[in-house]
Amino acid sequence: MSRIFLGPALHKITGQSLAFHSAATIANQSDWVILTSKEGCSATEKLLLIVKGFTRFVLALMTGRVRIVYLTSSRTPLGFLRDALFIIFASILSRAKVVNHLHGSDFKSFRSGVSSFLGALIDWTYSRVDCSIILHESMYDQYTQYPSMRLEVVNNFLPEAEHYEDVPSVSQSGHVAIVLISNIILEKGLVDAICAVHELIVQGRDVSLTIAGAELDLKFDDLIAGDLIPRSYNRERIRYIGPVYGAAKRDLLSKSAIFVLPTYYEAEAMPISVIEALASGCAVVLSDWKYLRGIFGDFGVVFCRPQSPTSVRAALESIIDHPGKLARTRSVDASLARVRFSESVYKQRISEIFGELERDFDVCT
Repeated sequence: MSRIFLGPALHKITGQSLAFHSAATIANQSDWVILTSKEGCSATEKLLLIVKGFTRFVLALMTGRVRIVYLTSSRTPLGFLRDALFIIFASILSRAKVVNHLHGSDFKSFRSGVSSFLGALIDWTYSRVDCSIILHESMYDQYTQYPSMRLEVVNNFLPEAEHYEDVPSVSQSGHVAIVLISNIILEKGLVDAICAVHELIVQGRDVSLTIAGAELDLKFDDLIAGDLIPRSYNRERIRYIGPVYGAAKRDLLSKSAIFVLPTYYEAEAMPISVIEALASGCAVVLSDWKYLRGIFGDFGVVFCRPQSPTSVRAALESIIDHPGKLARTRSVDASLARVRFSESVYKQRISEIFGELERDFDVCT
């Protein structure tokens, strides 16, 4: 018997692509891993990828051995139509259990924002999904309109957790290094963070901000070219360094005292960068947005209002002026994050869900 894994390429790393490729590592030699999307490529390349993937998908289904079809779903009209193609054909050509993994918090808003015709097609398609995986218990409301759909919770994970064992001590120099790691997306709160740190610098605070992340649809220079950011901001103490991965990202986090992410991104769910920051011993400033307080509220996270540089600045000041918050993070939160968001637990939970669905498959047949 075999399983099919459908998801994005790692061409440009996002939380969804990283999580998909971690899940796909549980595949064995009889399973099929099929890439269905790729960030940063042309429309022609995307179409060819779908055609190639769909061809392999149909060939796999026609073996008659597929028990599980696992996919990471999109919440855009075109992305949904691609997903629907795979879900519908899975139900026509096989009796496989369809598992949808939601790496976001915007399915409900996506469904309510489309035309009545597309909404009906979404409902008809998702009625064929046997199980959806959500990132946290607070997200059950994303699929309440599908009562026959089984819902399971699997938290996001900390990549390469074994490298986070040594948390450096708090710097005694007085300088406070602040970091923001995110793909360059306006709604991730980059402007709010820059303005907040600019105000701290103007006040005479010894702080700096390093921004790291990939430029997807927005260039950093375009972001700062508008009127939202003071033209006099200190480019030596507020700087963008491009994307960082692996050891370079861990090194950046280990040398930073505070991680800030004042996001108001519509699809925000459980950012892996926040998990990495907590595991690295950074104090964290996070916007009170969507499900973030419910997910990270029992850590020493300081929450701020979305789209409010003043609130971001006040949150940063509450940590800078009270070093005990940073000490707590480095001692308690770092250990808790490594245990709670273990990648091995993530893979084990997905394997368990597959196993339960496969047993149901055997009972039904």
